[in-house]
Order: sequence, then C-alpha cells, then structure tokens
Amino acid sequence: MNIVLCDDDQLQIDLLQKYLAKWQNKNNNYCSCISFSSAIQLLLNIEDLQNTDLFILDIEMKDLNGMQLAKKLRDLNFNCQIAFITGYKEYVFEGYLVDAISYILKPLSENEFFSCLDKVVNKQQKQQATILVQTESGIQKVIVQDIVCIESQKHNLLITTKNGSLITRMTINQIEDLLNNQFFISPHRSYLVNIAYIERINKSEIQLIKELIIPIARGKWQLINKCYLDYYRGKI
Repeated sequence: MNIVLCDDDQLQIDLLQKYLAKWQNKNNNYCSCISFSSAIQLLLNIEDLQNTDLFILDIEMKDLNGMQLAKKLRDLNFNCQIAFITGYKEYVFEGYLVDAISYILKPLSENEFFSCLDKVVNKQQKQQATILVQTESGIQKVIVQDIVCIESQKHNLLITTKNGSLITRMTINQIEDLLNNQFFISPHRSYLVNIAYIERINKSEIQLIKELIIPIARGKWQLINKCYLDYYRGKI
C-alpha cells in the first residue's frame, strides 16, 4: 500500500510513521510512505503520486488546508482513499463531499489509526473482486467495483460499467448472490446500484455517473439513504 502523509507538524508525522511501522509488523503488510509538510509542497510533487492508495491529510494547515487539498485531489481525478487528521468533529460532514474513508481525531490514537488502515485494506480487497458472466460473445470477466448499476430487462440483465455495458441472461437475485458485495444496494426490484457511483440522491431517484437516473421504490428511501451515509462514513 502506498501512503502519503501531509501535516505541518513534524511531531504528528513522526507519530504516524511510528504507528504505521507497528501496523505493518502486526499485519505483515508492507507500505511505502512519503510525507509532506504542506499542501503546496504535496501539489508540487503531484505527478509522482499517481499510484497513491491513501492520503492522510491534516485539516488544520496554513495556506491550503487538508479539506481544500482533498477537493483538489478529487478534481484531478485521484481515485484513492483519503483520511483526515483533525481536532474538530464538525469537519466530518464536509468530508462526505470528498468521499473520506476515515477521520482520526487528535490526540492521535494508535487504535484509530490501525482501524483506518484496516478499512483501506478491506476496501481494496472488495474492489479487486471479479465475476464471470455469460454474454453472446462468450464468458466475460467483470471487475465488480467497475460496475455502476445493473438493470433487469425481462430475462436479461444490462450491466453498466465505467467502460461500457454488456448483456447477460441472468436474474437480479442470481447476480446479487454472485456479487456478494455490500457496496451494492437495491433501490427498486429491477435495479442494483453501486454506492460508490452515486452523485445525488433524493426520495424518488438516484443520480449516478454517466447521467444515469435510477428510481427509488416507495418505502425504500430511508434504507437507501442510510446505506449511502454509512458508506461515506466508512462503516461499510
């Protein structure tokens, strides 16, 4: 796992690196780690950070704070995990906008830091999962995390991914069992939706990337909204 730390307090950086070494020894999991003392310094080296799995950002930094830096990373299409270090709980809700996986509250706790790293590893493992589906042209491997949504069309399923779509002869229940992935929710009996690609949600519909609109069946909004919030709070 490739990790970038950004904090203008060297003592905090040293403590995080100490915790990281302990976590690696405990889990037999190697991590590379680079640290920066400011958001500006990090952005000057952004081209070298394309393969970063996790950015750990202090929110209270001078010039450009951690939340502003996270928004810039998302604007640059960094598909990575972001965690924040902060002394203030009120930043948690703002973090949903940048899909933050965790908040580590000061004073820094070893257990909280370990929990954050465990969440990243679990999420990576789920994102790497694949399924095999039968299409007209043969059996095709699909990366589960690339699936945006699935729609039932009579006896077939239309599977829309980040890179295109395909049709397979299967039922919603069959593919739901095959996915076995809690990132997917069912807002309507004819659809499965990957929570990661939701851009907007209200009581009647979900808007996904690619301007896809999915209806929410009556009585399902509360459950869908809870799953959506749990995902962005790092609970699933």
